Amino acid sequence: MIRLIENAADLENLTYAEVPQGKIKVLYDTYGLNNGYCSFYAQYADSGEQLCIIAAAGGDFLYSAGDVQTEYEEYAAELAAFADAAAAQRRQKCYSVFGSAALCEKLLINTEQSRINGLYRNNLVYYDGKNAQCVNTERVMSECIKNPGAEILRDTVCPILFEYFGLNKEAWKKAWSEDVNSRLQKGISALYLYKNVSTAAVLYDSGGHAFITQVGTAAGSRRRGYASALVTALAGEYTIGGRRVSLISKDVRLPFYERMGFVKYGGVTTYEVKV
Repeated sequence: MIRLIENAADLENLTYAEVPQGKIKVLYDTYGLNNGYCSFYAQYADSGEQLCIIAAAGGDFLYSAGDVQTEYEEYAAELAAFADAAAAQRRQKCYSVFGSAALCEKLLINTEQSRINGLYRNNLVYYDGKNAQCVNTERVMSECIKNPGAEILRDTVCPILFEYFGLNKEAWKKAWSEDVNSRLQKGISALYLYKNVSTAAVLYDSGGHAFITQVGTAAGSRRRGYASALVTALAGEYTIGGRRVSLISKDVRLPFYERMGFVKYGGVTTYEVKV
């Protein structure tokens, strides 16, 4: 059974430190329980056990976080049907679902390949930044634009990240810019633009943790050390400020971050299906 969440207490145990839980928590912290932009649901087993939390956001994304494994085949099928119905209700031609392998198997067959018929498997690594080799932190931070305005977000930061991550749906750009601007205004996160070519976001939580995310550099300016300088400077800046610094990235970037002094401390495999 899938029901709309009406009690904020049902979302209090979510953490930024887990993916895709963190994506759902960011939406809740930014927009509140249920609103015009996103809605939150919970899926329950017949026994009453809560299986997962679901967030439908912006008309284009659905996030699922919870224990919907292959032994819960009927619940994965129910969740897949919910995703399809949500897309149809919003008249979407394309949507993304982030969740367990069991869920994605119901949407698209074959999770053994990294990409097939729109299915993506993301092997994510968690890094600890306490030993990051921070050089010239003060200088780099002085050359950053922190929390740029809506125009710079739309015209500079958004194109950098969309090109870097291979996102090509034009309608997402406006939604992404508005969403990031809402997070900045709420103080949920900060965004930095270095030399107008490299960008990164920092997500805060109430427990003194800072997560570096959405690191990207413009195509014509890569391999010049801009992203390394920005990421290590942010690690130094937030460590000095008393926060534990972590970074979440795909496993293919492991050597890149290890060279900076980041240390792997965990990981998770998530699945995304684009329908």
